[in-house]
Amino acid sequence: MTEPYWTVSRGVACRYGWQCRECRQTIAKGDPVVSRDGRKIRLFYHEACVSRRRRPANSRELLLQRVGRRLS
Repeated sequence: MTEPYWTVSRGVACRYGWQCRECRQTIAKGDPVVSRDGRKIRLFYHEACVSRRRRPANSRELLLQRVGRRLS
């Protein structure tokens, strides 16, 4: 049996310098965060941004919605 590629963990940001992959805003020290760890990368999100997302598989759909809004 293979392990999943992504592991998801929740916590509190211990330093500044990370950027939310969903809203692109800076994550402040002490903010609740969710991190998705892959084999080579770690992605950080605001907890509120993750709760708005439906599934990581829908990232392409969400991107197309954003691009469509800009073109309108």
